[in-house]
Amino acid sequence: IPANSLDIVLVIHALYQAENKAAFLNEAARLMKAGSKMLIIDWKPRPTPLGPAPEERISDEILRTTLNAAKQLKVVESLIPGQYHFGLLLEKIK
Repeated sequence: IPANSLDIVLVIHALYQAENKAAFLNEAARLMKAGSKMLIIDWKPRPTPLGPAPEERISDEILRTTLNAAKQLKVVESLIPGQYHFGLLLEKIK
């Protein structure tokens, strides 16, 4: 996929699986056009009847800290897509 070519990136139930979340987000941002959007939906970091073990999950707060370090993506909106998930809508700023 060429750099700066994507209008939207969907990261659904995937970020918790990435060993290096900052590298994952930086690579996704590299592929995005300036002003394009990324939607992240992932598991809340607490026990639920579905999904991965709580210790494998990433919290909204840790994700925001990781995004601040990346400096390519900004949070546009926080979402609550269900009782077991959290969501963030991001925009590429560079």
